[in-house]
Formats: sequence, C-alpha cells, structure tokens
Amino acid sequence: MTPPAPGTPPAATATAATATADPPTATGKGWSRLSVASRSAILGLVAIVAVVAFGKFVGRATEAADDFGPQGSSKSTAGNGTAALRELLGRYGVVTREQVGEIQLGELDPSTTLVVLDPFDMPDHAVRALSVFVGNGGRLVAGGSNPTWIARIVGDLPRWDGETLPPARAMIDDGQFTIRADTGGSWVVPPSLLVRRTAGDGEVRAVANSSPLQNQLLGEADNAAFAVSLIGTDRTVVFAEGVHGFGRRTGLAAIPSRWKAALLLGSLSALLTALAVSRRLGPPEHIARPLPPPRAAYVDAIAEVLRRSKQPRASFAAMQDGLRSRVATQAGLAPWPTDMVAATDGTRVGRHPPERHGPDPTQLAALIEAAQRMGWSVDDIAALRDPVTDDAGVLRLGHALAKTR
Repeated sequence: MTPPAPGTPPAATATAATATADPPTATGKGWSRLSVASRSAILGLVAIVAVVAFGKFVGRATEAADDFGPQGSSKSTAGNGTAALRELLGRYGVVTREQVGEIQLGELDPSTTLVVLDPFDMPDHAVRALSVFVGNGGRLVAGGSNPTWIARIVGDLPRWDGETLPPARAMIDDGQFTIRADTGGSWVVPPSLLVRRTAGDGEVRAVANSSPLQNQLLGEADNAAFAVSLIGTDRTVVFAEGVHGFGRRTGLAAIPSRWKAALLLGSLSALLTALAVSRRLGPPEHIARPLPPPRAAYVDAIAEVLRRSKQPRASFAAMQDGLRSRVATQAGLAPWPTDMVAATDGTRVGRHPPERHGPDPTQLAALIEAAQRMGWSVDDIAALRDPVTDDAGVLRLGHALAKTR
C-alpha cells in the first residue's frame, strides 16, 4: 500500500482505504457457519439420542430378563425369581431382609424364618450352620431344584424325582390349596409338594418344587395363599442371597456389572452432550477478516503523541536518522550513527557527548549520491538532506520513509 499523496485530507484517505479494503469474508468453518436454528436442531437431536441410549442401557440393566436374576433369588424380577414373593409378604406386614455372603455358623437368628430356594451349592459348613439354626428354634423353608441336601439337616426325607410334577393340591396345617407348577420336581412315595420335619427346637419345611413360589406363577391358582401359609407371617423372614452369588461387597464392588456399564455409558453420553453445547477452547473465531484501523485515526494518534512529547522536531530528527540509516544499508555504505538525536538548537544529543555540528558532510554526500543512483526525486533527496522545519518537510520525510520500506 502506497502512502497518500501530499495534501490529501485524512478523512478522504480513510474513506479510500475503507473502500479499497477486501470485503469481509467468513473464515469460520463447519459449526460456526451454521445458522442458530440449525445448531439448535443438531444439539436437540444429540440430546434425544443420548437420553434414549441412556434409557436403553438402564432398561437392559434392570429388565426382567431370564438371564439377569438368579433362579429363586428375592432380588430377581425374572420369571423364575422370587421378588414378587418378598413383596407379597411385605403386604401382610412381614419384615423381610437379606442374608449375603456365605452362611456362617452363629450368624443366623433362630427367631427368624430363613428362606433358601434353588441354591447354587450347599457346602458342608453351610449345612452345619443351618442345622444349628434349626436346632436352636429357627424355621427353615428350603427346596427347589435337587433339594436332597436338606436330608443332611433332618436325616430322613422321601425320595425326590426331578421329572415328576407335584400334586395339584397341597396342605398346610388345616388349609388345602390348589397348586400350579410348570416344572418337574416332587417328593414321591407318597407324592407331595411339601414335607415338614422338626429338628431340635426348630422346623424344616422342605419344598420339592419352587416354581409355585416364583414370579411367573405366584398369581396362578392358590399359589400366593400357599406361599404365605408356607413361610408364615409370625416371624421376620430372611432370604438367603449368598447362595445365589451375592457377596458382602460395599462401594463400587457392590454395584452389578450391568449397572456399572449403564452408568459408564450414561456418563459418557452426558459428557458428549456437554462438549457439544459448550464453547470450544481458545478464542472465538472471527466472522470477518480483521482490518487495520482507519488511516485518519492512526494519523491523529501519532499527532497526539508528538504533541504530548513537546519536542516534535527531535522526533522528526530521529526519524530522519532512521531514513539515512536505511538508505546507507540499502546502498551498502557505512552504517549511519543513529544513536545521535538532533536537538532544536542544532546540537546533537544522545549517548555520546553533544556535538556542535550537523551530520558528517562526507557521509551525507555519499547518501545523496546513492539516492540519486536509486532514482529518488528532488523532494525525497531534500527529505534525506534538509532538517525538518515545517509541514512540507514532514510530508517529504514520510514519503521518503515509505519509499525505503
């Protein structure tokens, strides 16, 4: 960009600079170039997808799938679980709680009823603990698939057959109940669903088939009434969950794996949503190319600086020294001593002691010859040679400085 011609008004210069400047162009890419409505629609879609995904994972973690809850567990809402049985007892005012971890000797309260249905395994130390529990007055309701381990507590039980359906009727005390079962499992000789035995001060109620007590059949026939009479409402009921794999874990270890997966994926969805709606790191992008300030404003600022310095001639002399130094460099001459500044009285002040003479005539003559060889005009050579004393000299100096850039 060439400097304005001498005498051009600052306002006209600023107008010309504005008119010739490149038109603003949008430099933002991608997200910044979208309209507000488009961005809002995209963010809304992302939020909906995140919510739906989170709901799906939570639903998968808590749904009543057959492969989720262990069979016979009061924690399971699957068809073969017994969560409905525990809820049913609660409606009768029965206090229920859980036993977790391995069944240990001396940890069972003999004033309660312990429900053990479809255990994974019954090791010898657990059977001994149950024997002591029953002997001290506890009530044990046990059974399900292959309940022959109960014989190690009471000693004698009828033979169990896993292929035979239990009888359609069962009796507890003076009540008779119509039973519906959908899997095999019955005491035989004589066929029966329930066998009661006493041991010490307690009682064992052995169920050959737990399907009438499970969620999927509890509401069929008289199964619910049979279940309440079987367990009883006169004691606190404890559901043994350690036999279904529930240990004594706390903190994160106590959270099921599917819940952990759901929480992790839900947290990632929330994080991605937050990143989508938040501002990006770093400064915001400019919508248009930043332009320099108007030339008139720049000129006014420089003029104000010179006015406040109260030594404009000294400033012009320093600028003239800079001009001479540039010409010397471009012409390959000896460096011009730019550390000296001319004062208003003709002396030169700077880091060296004042001198009572102007620039070195030999050096100045060499500079003028070099400028002439470079094709400089008379006004430009005058700016290089003559001290700046008026406005015309200031304009000449500015034009010459622009020529050396």
